[in-house]
Amino acid sequence: EAQGQGLRLQRLQVEAGRVEIQGQAPSARVMSDAAQRLSDRWGQPLHLLRLKALPASEAASKGVSFVWQGTWPGLTEAVVQTHKARP
Repeated sequence: EAQGQGLRLQRLQVEAGRVEIQGQAPSARVMSDAAQRLSDRWGQPLHLLRLKALPASEAASKGVSFVWQGTWPGLTEAVVQTHKARP
């Protein structure tokens, strides 16, 4: 659904219960709607860390670049359990 609206996810980083997603969208509205849908689906809010208008020299020549961040409690619990399990 998001791809049909022109949203492109470029990077996913997961580390110690934190999820960071970087991408591009044709507008801030499309980006915001996608973040809300993901937040609703995952049951965890995504927060906007960075929003930047794309320069005219880029291929799309319009749109925004963004970075979202959220927490994922299950990831934190898994990391803690893994460290406890090691001898």
